Amino acid sequence: MWMDMHIIESLIQGLQNLGIGAGDVVFMHSSFKSLGDVKGGAGTVIGALESVLGEDGLLLPSFH
Repeated sequence: MWMDMHIIESLIQGLQNLGIGAGDVVFMHSSFKSLGDVKGGAGTVIGALESVLGEDGLLLPSFH
């Protein structure tokens, strides 16, 4: 049975669809379980954010 699982490409596309881009500052307060299954777990989510924000962006995480 096929399960809906996020991969880094779909996360990157979703972040860009929200208007997040290179050089932005993002304060993230999130529960990873709200994203559903993510291949690679939290590392994939962080990698997608880093990819979208680029070297000049800033991620300020707040984990609960």
